[in-house]
Formats: sequence, C-alpha cells, structure tokens
Amino acid sequence: MNKQVRDDSLNKIRLLEHERQEAVEQLRSALKAIETSMNEGRERSDALAADNGRLAEKLKELGKEYESRMTAIQEQYKEKDTYWQEYNKAKDVEIKLLKTKLEAAEISAKKSALEKEELTRTFVEDTARIGGALKNEKALREEVSSFNCYVCGSISTCLSCVTECWEDC
Repeated sequence: MNKQVRDDSLNKIRLLEHERQEAVEQLRSALKAIETSMNEGRERSDALAADNGRLAEKLKELGKEYESRMTAIQEQYKEKDTYWQEYNKAKDVEIKLLKTKLEAAEISAKKSALEKEELTRTFVEDTARIGGALKNEKALREEVSSFNCYVCGSISTCLSCVTECWEDC
C-alpha cells in the first residue's frame, strides 16, 4: 500500500517536473520573442510610454483599492476576534453554569442518599420496636392465660380459657 502511494507520488512529481520544464521552455521562448520584438519595435516605444503612464495610473488606483480592501479585511478580523472572544466567554460561563448544576445535582443525590439511609434506619428501629412490642404482648397474653389457669383452678377449665384467649386474639 505504502509502495503504491510512494510510486504514485513519484509519478506525480515527475509529471509536475515535466510540466514545469515545459513551462520554463515556453517562458524562455516567450522571453526571446519579446526581446526580438523590442529590438524590432523601437518605434513603438512612444506608444508604450503612454501605455506605461496609463498603467501607472491604474496601478495607483489598484493600490488605493487594495488598501481599502485590506482595511476592510482587518476590520473583519477584528470583528471575528471580538466574536470569538465573546463566544469563548459565553462558553466559559455556560461551562461554569453546568458545573454548578452538576454540583447541585451531586449535593441533591447525597442529600437523597442520607434521607434514604435515615428512613431505612428509622424503619429498622421501628420494626425492631414493633417486634419487641409483639413479643411483649405475647408474653403478657401468656401471663394472663396462666393467671386465668390459676384462678380457674382446674386444668380442663384452664385449657378452655387458654383456647378461648387465643381465639380472641
């Protein structure tokens, strides 16, 4: 692949060198023709002097036009620089805003995590407290049952009382 690219590049270079040589030859022949024409055409020098005067005037006009265009381009570059500076400032402000929003979201997430942890802890504590209360209730019911057994005086009566108590629960 690299060899093919290299060969293509070398071929392009050779072609460009050949074209350059042809252009140089054409330029040389054109220069010889001009030289011959100048030697043969000394009588046209007055007309050429007049043409030179006109071309000098045109060159002055082109120079003025060039200066005005350069001034306009410089103003455009200044405007472009100002625009990009303002754009970059706006982008920096937007980035700061997004960072602030991200920090706020992180703080909110931490707050939510803490709230969740607190609710979980409260739930576990309440569940444990309710479980303890249920055990306490069961123990009290058993104590009431045994007290009823003691009061009733007989085992059969006691069993019916316990059964009755459990059915009431």
